[in-house]
Amino acid sequence: ANMAPSGQGRDDHALVYDHVNNVVLLSGGLLGNSNPQRDLRAFDGASNSWSTVWSKSSLSPRVFAPIGSDEIGGQAIVAGGRLVDRPGIVSQFGAAAHLFDGFAWTVPPATGAQPVIHDAPLVYDALRRVMIRYGGKSADANTSTSQEVWSLDPATLTWTNRTLQPSSP
Repeated sequence: ANMAPSGQGRDDHALVYDHVNNVVLLSGGLLGNSNPQRDLRAFDGASNSWSTVWSKSSLSPRVFAPIGSDEIGGQAIVAGGRLVDRPGIVSQFGAAAHLFDGFAWTVPPATGAQPVIHDAPLVYDALRRVMIRYGGKSADANTSTSQEVWSLDPATLTWTNRTLQPSSP
């Protein structure tokens, strides 16, 4: 069994458990600490092996881009992150949500404000059927830490800012 997705270590990637296919998905990151990746890999704990789910992605290589798994729609969602042209060079920060349906990546039009955030996790809230994102860093101020809470409806791709505003005295 192949224990490593490529025989080299990877960092700045994202992992999520895919409840539909019972595998762990690995997205993006840096291979060998310097080579930006755009692939999607799956780890099957039952067979203790990695497989390539998607390798010729139109998804730009990215780091610090969260990946979530939509349990109802059965798709993986990557939202935001740092788009990397070559090691150490961030070309831009992503905002668009990219969906993977098991066959291809798509970038459907989103509605509502789209947070341009990186270094923030994305998790599926099964009760409300939305993806939740908290914190991270804003692209306009790389050192500014966000305190915002955002939800993304995977069915409509609608972003909603859920941050509570302090009440005035």
